[in-house]
Amino acid sequence: MRIAVAATFCLPFILTGCSLTPTAAPAPDTGPAITGQVHGGQQAISGAQVYLFAANAGVFTPNTNGYGNASLSLLKSTGSNVTLDNTVADATYGDYYVTTDANGNFSITGDYTCAAGQQVYLYALGGNPGLGSGTNSASGLLAILGNCPGTTFSSSLYVRVNEVSTVAAAYAFSGFATDAVHVSSSGTALAKTGIANAFANATNLADLATGAALQTPPGTLGSAPYKTVNTIADILAACVNSSGPASTGCTTLFGNLGTSGATDTATAAIYLALTPYPGATQMTNLYGNPTPTTPFTPTLTAQPASFTIVLSFAGAGLTATNNQPHGLAIDASGNVWIASAKGSVLSEFTPLGVPSAPYGSIGLNNPQSVALDVTSTHIWIANYGSSGSITKFTISGATAANYTTSISGPYDVAIDGSGNAWVPNFNLSSITKLSSTGGVLFTSSASANGLNGPEDLAIEPGTAGNVWVADNYSGHASAFTNAGATFADDNTGGIADPFGIAIDAGGNVWFTNEGNNSVSKLASSGTSGSNFTLGTTNALLDAIAIDGAGNAWITDNASGSNDNTVFELNNSGTNLSGSTGYLPGSANYPDALAVDGSGNVWFTSQNTGTVYELVGAAVPVVTPIAYAVANTLLGTRP
Repeated sequence: MRIAVAATFCLPFILTGCSLTPTAAPAPDTGPAITGQVHGGQQAISGAQVYLFAANAGVFTPNTNGYGNASLSLLKSTGSNVTLDNTVADATYGDYYVTTDANGNFSITGDYTCAAGQQVYLYALGGNPGLGSGTNSASGLLAILGNCPGTTFSSSLYVRVNEVSTVAAAYAFSGFATDAVHVSSSGTALAKTGIANAFANATNLADLATGAALQTPPGTLGSAPYKTVNTIADILAACVNSSGPASTGCTTLFGNLGTSGATDTATAAIYLALTPYPGATQMTNLYGNPTPTTPFTPTLTAQPASFTIVLSFAGAGLTATNNQPHGLAIDASGNVWIASAKGSVLSEFTPLGVPSAPYGSIGLNNPQSVALDVTSTHIWIANYGSSGSITKFTISGATAANYTTSISGPYDVAIDGSGNAWVPNFNLSSITKLSSTGGVLFTSSASANGLNGPEDLAIEPGTAGNVWVADNYSGHASAFTNAGATFADDNTGGIADPFGIAIDAGGNVWFTNEGNNSVSKLASSGTSGSNFTLGTTNALLDAIAIDGAGNAWITDNASGSNDNTVFELNNSGTNLSGSTGYLPGSANYPDALAVDGSGNVWFTSQNTGTVYELVGAAVPVVTPIAYAVANTLLGTRP
């Protein structure tokens, strides 16, 4: 268990880098009127208590980092239909609510204030689902309103609060939630960007006014998993439309969520988002839990491998012919950058998957990898084609420079804490260090430190962190100091033909091994390591990324029936995604992978020219990686 907004949201930081210093809250204004209905399935819920909360961005700090704090109650005592409750979120400050009428209707008019940038949501608790059994205390439903005042939440609005809106909300903000009334972040600029993107992502899954699951995310060339959303919504409805906590629908739901301690369906949905594979038996029990008359259709026709919610996007130059997207990186605003080898195109997507115009005339030649610099001002791209080169692309001016000196056949590029670019030269069995302006600062001798076919590299935190190399042909991990001196040549921990590489917050270096279909975790000293297998027989492990809790995310692009998937290991190497991964067979050669600041996992499908997003599956992490390296924040939450 793991305990578009953004393109403009972080604009001031494009030149200076997104700060991790808490920012002051703006003055609140009276919010727009909110009306709507609370439904359990297709039935109105009367007498439900409807709370209006904002995510806590460091306003109250009972712990040091801001995560795990109580959500902020926005309703005030001045409204004639507002009631005080001191037991739901924070008894110290009080929580107010309005009550639904006999038809499930509610109204909030002039009873609250909210400030620009606050992320707002509704939480409906209890009420009578109309079954003649009275109040169901296990009924908890959510709906995200979004940024106040923002594009979603800017005028009077009507909201349908039901199980579908609950699934959309729970998965979208799960990276910042511990339960339905504890949604919070550290309050830093990066955290505010991440949580704003997370809340906005709910609009890709459900229609706020109708409470219906969407088939196509608005403004994108993608698809939404509406059948999966409906299936999970029906599982929740089995408890909502019941006599209460002791009913079969509720005991089946809560009893198969491990140690979540969930007592209402909203918190259960959050836990399912955080733990989409609760276990084989639990998956079977939950999938069989819907009510006899499923209120939301169509649904999945077979039990899924997990309850992950996966969005897919195309466009921005990704097509059936310009496929083979290899490189993927996330910038400070949450935008996704992808380099495609076939077609030599650089693609950009907003945090909501909206495609931008592709960049195809900047000197790319069979690009394999992309990396953002510390301030998200430049993108560095490794071109394997021809003799090999490195492209430095300036985002704001859409200009590019290409560097070829001491470069040959690079598969990767990474930026250190001082802004220098490091390149593994596959064809030369060497590594090259370039300055931020492209000057050659260092090139190792051929085969230095045992290099033979270096594929990928990662850099330790700090302005002069050591550089680790996945040396595919030698089957070893090689390391260099930032000045270029050899540091380690190691195959401890079962390293065999390593390909992908990542470093966690503890300085451990993780590798995916093509030679034995395993994952290795090597201590930063290079003197000890551990090896983990994933339970598959035909795995071809590729990219690896670390999220904000130190969990490792891995793509498997083998073509077996249980492959073409994504795995998750916790920091101790325990497989959290089951022996078949989260998505067996549903992707097509998953390749590059990265975690964003909202807790979404993005990965490319090499054979279809598609980028996928596992919504809320991970713990938010500081992006871009170069910023995390420079500020000693690798593998930590923003």
